[in-house]
Amino acid sequence: MKILSDYIGHELEIANKYIFKSFYELKANGIPILSIRNTDFWGNRHEIAGFEKVWEISKPSIWKSTLEVREKDSSTVIATFESSAFGKTNTITLPRGEKLLIVTHVWKSMYEMQNELGTTLVSFKNKKWYSSPINVTVNKKAEVLDKYPFILLLVFFTVLQRQHQAAAVSV
Repeated sequence: MKILSDYIGHELEIANKYIFKSFYELKANGIPILSIRNTDFWGNRHEIAGFEKVWEISKPSIWKSTLEVREKDSSTVIATFESSAFGKTNTITLPRGEKLLIVTHVWKSMYEMQNELGTTLVSFKNKKWYSSPINVTVNKKAEVLDKYPFILLLVFFTVLQRQHQAAAVSV
């Protein structure tokens, strides 16, 4: 079975599979390795599938921007996403106290996932401003990515939500 570290240096791509549905796939050489889809009408629950596992993303409160990730049919939270006040740097907290930072570079149409030391583990770059597909590059081998591969689509999902909120406010 492959792990995310096997894709270091490969050009991965996230694209929407269906025009009218919220269903995105992370592909390597055209082959899907992870997918994320909406599972409820209100958009508060999503499901990430891949690497022979399924994880659920839920928003426990409409008043907070926090997201929680669990394995499907489990009550144990394995990751928490917390948004910063102005959105430049957001944090993913994992079970053993590990933290990953999501750093947004607004003017470059890109964002990065970094470890606590500021080392870029994964970079995401829009081919065109505010559109799919998105190029994903795994830059460094990290045990965290191999153990929790859903993190790539969690990062993508949170940035996608921000873009939709910004578009809604500007209209």
